[in-house]
Amino acid sequence: MTVLGPATTAGRVPPADDVVSALRRMILVGELAPGAQPTQDQLAQRLGVSTMPVRKALLQLAAEGLIEVSPRRSFRVVQTTPDDIRDVYWIQARIAGQLAHRAAQVVDGDGLAALAKAHDHFSEVCATGRPADLEAANWRFHRIVNRAAASPKLLLTLRTALRFIPDDFYCLVPDWAPVSERGHRRILDALAAKDPDEARAAAEDHVREAAELLLSSFSAKGFWQAPIAPAMEVAR
Repeated sequence: MTVLGPATTAGRVPPADDVVSALRRMILVGELAPGAQPTQDQLAQRLGVSTMPVRKALLQLAAEGLIEVSPRRSFRVVQTTPDDIRDVYWIQARIAGQLAHRAAQVVDGDGLAALAKAHDHFSEVCATGRPADLEAANWRFHRIVNRAAASPKLLLTLRTALRFIPDDFYCLVPDWAPVSERGHRRILDALAAKDPDEARAAAEDHVREAAELLLSSFSAKGFWQAPIAPAMEVAR
């Protein structure tokens, strides 16, 4: 059960972005199943917030295509398909590839040292298997590559695409950690060799491998089944 905390604390409410992120994640991992018609009151109670940020979040998710709004202002969870996921990862792969291509042309010794250290740290936490540690180490590695590229507009576009991939998505997938470790090693080697074309290919392949692992895992769990009856309520 996802809970953000009390609706008010010393007169404050949780940031609207937190509510949007929480609901987006619940949809993308299947906690809010396709076809479900949760009410604002149900979601507010589940998240521990007031109804106002929930309504704003639902309208934003409707603009993103994850929620359908009826003329009566009720909300329905839209079915997500494998092609939807592939499209998101295709965008991510192309942008990540371009960022790696640029990084390979400009990264300096300090940047490579930081990246090597981040890769070693990721390898260490792979042994623990703790999702939070893996996720943090993964983003640390990619953040170094992306910042080295010095392409703020590309990075902004990548962040927009990543909204559709919850922070802990990868850790839900078996075998992601060792596959990711190999992908990081290939990217690091390409940057160290100052090989932009190999860096692009390594980054794109890395994202595509993650996508295929995710799709296979979700297929095994029956995530792509036909939408359920619209009258279903949010699970407690």
